[in-house]
Amino acid sequence: MILQKMTLIIAPLFIFKTCLSKYNTEKHLYVTYKHREAALKQFQIFEKSINDEDKEAKNNLRLDIAKTILSDSQTGYIKDNSDDLNINPAIFMVERVFR
Repeated sequence: MILQKMTLIIAPLFIFKTCLSKYNTEKHLYVTYKHREAALKQFQIFEKSINDEDKEAKNNLRLDIAKTILSDSQTGYIKDNSDDLNINPAIFMVERVFR
């Protein structure tokens, strides 16, 4: 009887936690890609404003934009798990259960 009641409580909580983590991941990706899109639009404006003769300035701008676009941004939707290697979410969940 107690096991049935625990199952009725734990199963919805597990489903809710899984849905919330998936939502946070999707929201993080959405914000990250919107940031990258905005950076690319601004890059075009900045590149047009630099003279064609100033190759060093254009190269520095391109390097800075590449760093900005390719860096991992912190949106607050997901926690930083730099020590966890998450290749597959199912494997990750099994590893966490057996720890």
